This record gives sequence, structure tokens and C-alpha cells, in this order.
Amino acid sequence: MANLTPSGDVFASFVAINFGSFESLHNVKSLIEHCQTKVKERDDSFFTKTDDLHISLSSLFPLPRRDTDSFVGLVSRLVRRSSRFSVTLKDCSSYPSKDQTKSFIGMNVVQGDQEIRELVEGINTILGQRGLEEFSRGSIRPHLTIAWSPNILSSEVRPFFDTVESEQLLVSHIRCRVGNQTYN
Repeated sequence: MANLTPSGDVFASFVAINFGSFESLHNVKSLIEHCQTKVKERDDSFFTKTDDLHISLSSLFPLPRRDTDSFVGLVSRLVRRSSRFSVTLKDCSSYPSKDQTKSFIGMNVVQGDQEIRELVEGINTILGQRGLEEFSRGSIRPHLTIAWSPNILSSEVRPFFDTVESEQLLVSHIRCRVGNQTYN
């Protein structure tokens, strides 16, 4: 993940649904270990678990310090209009970064994806009003990010991800991170 320290009057920022640590998901911990073993057998790639389990609702974007309060306020209002919902996760996929320099490993959202798309569209509207880059408009594939690799994964590795049992999680809060400050 990019450094979230301020650069002058601009903070690296993002919005995500946060689920906490790996201990909260039964299948994820064993999945990562399984994938690491299989990938090392076929590829020099390796995985690093994410520090926190999350579903991204935005890309990393620069937010001027002067816009922090209004941005967080607009995101809070958007979230309050959304009702709580559950997501069901099934299987895994690899997702290349926008710049094609690394891969993210994610459990696919198979239920609750429409609610996630609506949140992304709302956040995209807020970002667009500020002239900031929107998140994957039109090609949103909601997933719970669980790990990343410094390489683009080969197609030979991807079939090992299709063996995960489903998990169901309640979306209880969304976080907005601006620099090193987190807003829930």
C-alpha cells in the first residue's frame, strides 16, 4: 500500500469497507497458506497478507487538507443513506494493479455486490465533483482484498484460487482514511 503520510497540504486517502483481521474469517488464513505453497511450486511470486481485510470503495487518491472535513461529511451522509447489508464471498481471483506492477488477491463478492457498486458510484460522484480520479467506473469487480504479490500472477497460478468455501460477513461500517487519520 502507498505511504499515507501527508505531502505538504495533500493527504493520500481512500474509502473502504473494513472487516478487521484474518482471525475473523475461517477460510482466509488457510487459503493464503495454500496459495503460497502452490504459487511457489510454479512461480517465483509470493504473497503478503494485507494488514486488514477490506473491500475497496475507491482507489488511493490525493485529498487536499482543506477538503478533508467536507469530503468526510459527504461520505458519511452517503453511508448513512445505505442500510446495513451482508456480503457473501466465494472463491478467489487475482486483480492486477492499474499500473500492471503487482497483483491483489481477493475473495469474490457473490452477494451484496450491487450494494457495493452503489456505494462506489456515490463515492465516484463525490470524487468527480472534486476533479479527483474515480474508481473503476464500469468495471467494478467487488472483492475482499486478502493479500498482494509484487508480480502480475501468471494464468497457471490462478486456478488454485477457485477452491474456497463461501464466507458471509455483515457490513457494519465503512472507513475513510485521510493521511494517517481514520474516520468511521
